Amino acid sequence: MARDNTGATDGLREEMVPLIEDFQTRCARAGLDLLIYCGLRSGITQARIWRQGRTTAEIEAVVNTGRTYQGNILSGLKTPKDRDVDRARAAEKAIPDLAMFAPAETDPVAVARFLNWSLGCIVTVGPQKGTIRRTNAQPGRSAHQYGVAVDAIITQDGKALWDEPDAVQEMGEHGEAAGLEWAGRWESFPERVHFQLPAWEKRIRGEN
Repeated sequence: MARDNTGATDGLREEMVPLIEDFQTRCARAGLDLLIYCGLRSGITQARIWRQGRTTAEIEAVVNTGRTYQGNILSGLKTPKDRDVDRARAAEKAIPDLAMFAPAETDPVAVARFLNWSLGCIVTVGPQKGTIRRTNAQPGRSAHQYGVAVDAIITQDGKALWDEPDAVQEMGEHGEAAGLEWAGRWESFPERVHFQLPAWEKRIRGEN
């Protein structure tokens, strides 16, 4: 019997919904029980996942570097990187946690505000259990915060097939056939369970 994935698309951007539904349909037709277990993710949740598998020293170094960069751009010692400006603009439009802020008058302020939120999430959640790194994306740098990504796995008799490479590969191919980008193809830090909207950063900024 096919899994009831009611709610699997809750919180996702409109353009993601038909891709996910197609993904579900393709897996069902192939006799695969697809479980979508994560979609829209808050910055706090992303921070908890990012901290897993990282030492206190590593985390402190990231936070200190981010705070220094934040101070430098506000004082005019550094110009924000274009990628950081684009991400800050997108975040203010798409992340509910940042919706309370009025649009920034200058790019440096937008980037500084974004960094303050992102680093604040990391500091707020505190130490996390787990020795395996699950993501390289800090809060605001993951497609999950923008409603353009899901994590999924194939199950059998109620058991997730994490260690079944053939099942994971078939799942990934069905996701790609549905028009999703499968992170299992990434050369750097592949994530076999992660599927996202292709070119999502451009899409959420309203670019083609």
